[in-house]
Amino acid sequence: MFAFDKPVVWVIILLIVIVLFGAGRLTDIGKSLGRGIREFKEETQAANKDAKPESTTTVASSAVTPADNEEVVITRRERKREDGTTEVIEDRVIRKKAQL
Repeated sequence: MFAFDKPVVWVIILLIVIVLFGAGRLTDIGKSLGRGIREFKEETQAANKDAKPESTTTVASSAVTPADNEEVVITRRERKREDGTTEVIEDRVIRKKAQL
């Protein structure tokens, strides 16, 4: 019966892989695999930082009155809290219009 608990089986499998791919190609595969794992870890840590509660300030819309050469840009984001609920966050930014 074929079992993976014996070291001889692992040595045979390793030799077959080296013959098929070559030693140079195995190092490239290892580097790309390590790079992919590192990028995945960084993205999951960034996602966890984004999920943490943030302090927000609310500005009344009547207080924001742009001039003729300005425009109001509203960015709407939804953030999930730890308890499973979602919070809608709107950021209002006054930008100057481009001069032609």
